Amino acid sequence: MTLFGYELKKTARSWVAWAALMAAMALTVMTVLMGDPGTSYSREFPASAEKLREIREERAYFAGPVTPEWTARYRGEDEAILAAPEYRVSDEEAENIVRQYTERYGYTEEAVRGMTVLFLNEAGLAAHMRYEDPLVAGSFYENAERYGESMAEYYLRTYPGEKGTRLAESTRESYSALATEYTARYNYDLGYEKVRSVMNSYPYTVGTIILIAMVPVFSGEYRRKTASLLKSSRYGRGRLGHIKLASGLTVAVAVWTIVTVVTLTAVFSIYGATGGEALWQDWVTAVSPFPWDQLKITAMSLGTSLLGAVYLALAVMLVSSAVRSQLTGLAAGGAILLFPMLDFVFDGVPEVSMLYDFLPSRLLMGDRIWRGFELFYLFGHPVPYQYVALSTAAVLCIAMWFLTAGIYNANN
Repeated sequence: MTLFGYELKKTARSWVAWAALMAAMALTVMTVLMGDPGTSYSREFPASAEKLREIREERAYFAGPVTPEWTARYRGEDEAILAAPEYRVSDEEAENIVRQYTERYGYTEEAVRGMTVLFLNEAGLAAHMRYEDPLVAGSFYENAERYGESMAEYYLRTYPGEKGTRLAESTRESYSALATEYTARYNYDLGYEKVRSVMNSYPYTVGTIILIAMVPVFSGEYRRKTASLLKSSRYGRGRLGHIKLASGLTVAVAVWTIVTVVTLTAVFSIYGATGGEALWQDWVTAVSPFPWDQLKITAMSLGTSLLGAVYLALAVMLVSSAVRSQLTGLAAGGAILLFPMLDFVFDGVPEVSMLYDFLPSRLLMGDRIWRGFELFYLFGHPVPYQYVALSTAAVLCIAMWFLTAGIYNANN
């Protein structure tokens, strides 16, 4: 057996890590079946095949490029539903609704009667709700222009002078291109949304397994008092540290791959893989100007998550090489892993919120860093902060590799 194979076997044989992997896969499948709180298609457990089929059929009806003609057609159909007598409550019920809103909530009678949706009966409300998501999609280009302009104004206010001007110009250019050159498409796309949703739990699944498996890579040798013996071997002062790092990364990537394959298989088996060409910005949680569809943002999320897994593994192994206690290593590695999950503690502190996206856990979550938009001004050029975060992670990964090997060689 080669030295790499020997180290790989040592790293991969932890029964605790294997137990965590089994638990992670079970949690992943449960998350796939249960879905996200607050979404109509996922409140049931397991996910209702009938409900998913209903949503798939409804959204397929609207499938196509979001053009002015597309928007006008479905807005007209929705207005016809709102005006149809068969979809309205009786006159008596309508008067009760007006009275309730004026007396209890303080609305004027004119304002209440203008809220057409309030007077729909059950069938009318169900018909109207079918058009809610498509009509939001129909405002895609207007939302892009509006959000880009608001961001540009923010930069001009915040950074007077050339910096603010350059940032504002770059922002307007990005969002204007999205609004005028990109063709948004609508379709059933819950499979891709679901994949990225499940990846939000990766710090607790993939991250936990990596933490458990990586801490003993170096500190385990100190605990067993085998470090000195290994260093006195043929490769002890040269290649051994790098071989241990390579074995650890191999295990980390294998863990990420296993959980990701389970995620993709389960999600696409249940939710389907159609709609890769559909738009992904909702202008509430996803407001960035990248001209990607569901397939491209999912591919970018997977690549970002893999980098996050490597980043986390190297950070934990760096800690492992520097401390002799595995308990201390677990505590320090756990802090690195879980700190970004405590964002509610620093809510409203922009500097800390930005820092989160440069840490392994946020990258491990995939699309989390791609939802927002912020520009850095570097060497006279505006650069999206996501590019800076990924470049920083890559550079730190290289630095941590050599630093970890150096620390291990230096320790007795």
